[in-house]
Amino acid sequence: MKFRFTKRVSAVVVTVAILFTSVFSVSIFANAATTFSPRLSAPASTNKYYYSDLNVFYKYGYGMPNCTAYAYGRAYEILKTEPKLSWGNAEDWYGYNKSNGYYSYGKTPKLGAIACWSHSYGGHVAVVEKIENGQITFSNSAWGGNNFYLTYASTSDSSAGH
Repeated sequence: MKFRFTKRVSAVVVTVAILFTSVFSVSIFANAATTFSPRLSAPASTNKYYYSDLNVFYKYGYGMPNCTAYAYGRAYEILKTEPKLSWGNAEDWYGYNKSNGYYSYGKTPKLGAIACWSHSYGGHVAVVEKIENGQITFSNSAWGGNNFYLTYASTSDSSAGH
């Protein structure tokens, strides 16, 4: 089985230049937002969801910093079970989920959702951690860049998926 993984994604490009494609929600939290705990700081290097063979990206040498490794680990952390997410590049995640029907999807951000962007050099995925006062908070990682960082968008920003 051949795997394709995310290439370098600049945080500046992610926050400024890419167009939002869509989000799909990790459906367990679609109706249980009160039990969701946002991640607003980096996971510890001992966190098994990010830094062990539970994370397929880590297992095959594409661990953190990497947006797909991070989002996969975060989904695992939220669900407490192995997520049914693409093992490929970030730009493949939305189509993979949509064609398999694993999780609900759409353009409205939800807590625990994975936001998927597509562009010519690999795309980007991030996790919706907070939605309050008209602002969306995303947790991220970037291949060859930051291990963990937060980005923000207005809920009225059409490029943020709303």
